[in-house]
Amino acid sequence: MVYCLSGGRSSSAAETMRKSGFKEVYEMDGGMMQWRAQKLPEVTGTPSSDAISMTQYNTFINSEKLVLVDFYAEWCGPCKKMEPYLHKIAEDSKEHVTVIRIDADKNPDLCRQLNVTALPVLKLYKNKELIWDHLGFIEEGKVREQLNAN
Repeated sequence: MVYCLSGGRSSSAAETMRKSGFKEVYEMDGGMMQWRAQKLPEVTGTPSSDAISMTQYNTFINSEKLVLVDFYAEWCGPCKKMEPYLHKIAEDSKEHVTVIRIDADKNPDLCRQLNVTALPVLKLYKNKELIWDHLGFIEEGKVREQLNAN
């Protein structure tokens, strides 16, 4: 049985195992994020003290500035590629954009509530209204286009 948080790494591992001659490889499609999105049972350790509640999240997005929320994980390759330019956007555009990065591993309940089932995910809010979201890697220029359009 092979699984990971979003299903990407486990899919690759399962394929490698099959090519190496393993006859029975069971793969959990969509990983733990998909499992959680379907509200299936899970045994977990102590909840993270860094976890963000939905109330806190709603407070973050309740702003006259644009709010760009980045759901990421430390192990996520595309997330790591996007991190430097998101920091740059946060600094360059701080007068009209707030960038918030949320670690999916530390916030599984929030991800489930917001239907974040894979990574990376960007969500753009204006006056608490979701005006754009994107799943997967995206180039800096495309993100800036969305910010400039709003």
